[in-house]
Amino acid sequence: MSKSNKTFNRWHPHDQSTWAFQVYRKYNRELYRIVEAHRASTFFTYRQLKRTGAELANPAADVFLGCPTNIANFDTVKDWSDGFNQFDNWVNLSNITTIASNLETYLASVVSVAIFSDPGVLIGAPTKSIDGAYVLKHGAGPKPNISEHVVACTKGDWSSRLGAMERLFGRLPELLREKHADLEDIRNIRNRFGHAFGRDIDASRQHGQIEIAPMEKVTRRTVERLGKSAWRFAQATDTFLLHKHIGDFDAVNYYAKFYPTQRSDVPLGQRAVNFKKEIGRFGGGVRGKTYCKGLVEYWESL
Repeated sequence: MSKSNKTFNRWHPHDQSTWAFQVYRKYNRELYRIVEAHRASTFFTYRQLKRTGAELANPAADVFLGCPTNIANFDTVKDWSDGFNQFDNWVNLSNITTIASNLETYLASVVSVAIFSDPGVLIGAPTKSIDGAYVLKHGAGPKPNISEHVVACTKGDWSSRLGAMERLFGRLPELLREKHADLEDIRNIRNRFGHAFGRDIDASRQHGQIEIAPMEKVTRRTVERLGKSAWRFAQATDTFLLHKHIGDFDAVNYYAKFYPTQRSDVPLGQRAVNFKKEIGRFGGGVRGKTYCKGLVEYWESL
């Protein structure tokens, strides 16, 4: 592994993305592994049915002979296939719900980090005029109520969320505004699925009927389109906040938690070596001695 020659710069990020985005990326990978596992099983199931010459009118019990589930729920292969298509639609709705949850979890995290890093945004001060690392070290001033700002950026419709972000961080990149319609689609689908299993809530609550309301249809193509929009929105948000408000605060924040574990008589150079090992074990990326020494010196100067 090659050595890193990067130096520490408080407002210049060491990494290409925030740690919050790196977690978001892992959650997305987990989701798409699950999705692709389901799609692979779909492909091979239907291919096997075709190979064995199964017809839609065949009794399901004969075609799925030996199946460990209660195949008696289905009269024919077509009956089973209709049920499978309903399940596939349910998976698509679940995907949208997870996309929404992953995005909101990321947004809550990155907004918090941006405020802690650049707390001047809370009082309309110029960008980077108040170093959040100083506040982190000395605990100066009243504790800001971060939660109300995070809620404003992650709850409600996307017009209000984007407005809350803009009030905090200034004019947003145009790409964030361009994704408004898709983000609203994600929010609305998630809400309908979460509250009424993908059914029209009013229709589901009508009295005087005994039929179930139809479930909302969401195609795989829709899932892919909305998933890409959520990803691009998160990427653009991360780049914007990372360079304008966060810089290298993630590592500084990690050092703030590491610092109390060191004895007061540990020399600065040794503390830098210890921190290099610690952040490496944590998984925060390769950071060289020069970088770690610079961060330690910066912390001591606050």
